[in-house]
Amino acid sequence: MPTKWIPGSIRGIAFSVAAGAGLVTALLGLATYGVVHHEIERQIDHRIEVETQALLEQNRAHGFDALIQTVNARDDGVAFDIGYLASIDGDDRSMGYILTDAAGRRRAGALRADLPPPGWSEFLHFRKPDGSTGIAQAMNSAVPGGGRLVVAADRATLSCAANLILCHS
Repeated sequence: MPTKWIPGSIRGIAFSVAAGAGLVTALLGLATYGVVHHEIERQIDHRIEVETQALLEQNRAHGFDALIQTVNARDDGVAFDIGYLASIDGDDRSMGYILTDAAGRRRAGALRADLPPPGWSEFLHFRKPDGSTGIAQAMNSAVPGGGRLVVAADRATLSCAANLILCHS
């Protein structure tokens, strides 16, 4: 007695194998996308954390005025011998900064965005130098002695990776 789920012809078998292979490929593609997306996001968070800690250490070691100079130099693409991204220039780093004093006045940083709430912000909208808008992940940390330090990384890397995976799958 033939069962209904077993194909009855070569064409049916070929179609079943192709459908199964297509399903497996689609599932592998989705899994790859999920893993890569998560890993890139984790790396962006790590970059922000390490850069924030390096800048806060700069403040502890040399004071607030030195922190202002360092943040402005980072925005200008000058490599300082501190932090995770010390040898990478500003264009490749795709990082942005906001530094405020205890009174809430902006003292350094060229990131054109509203001050996010303390802690992590996954979707901080900002304006790029060319006038277009972007979205960044950011960490807003307290500066000892008052003030806030915002370190943000453009999420464009994440979008580009996602587009590459989806378009080349």
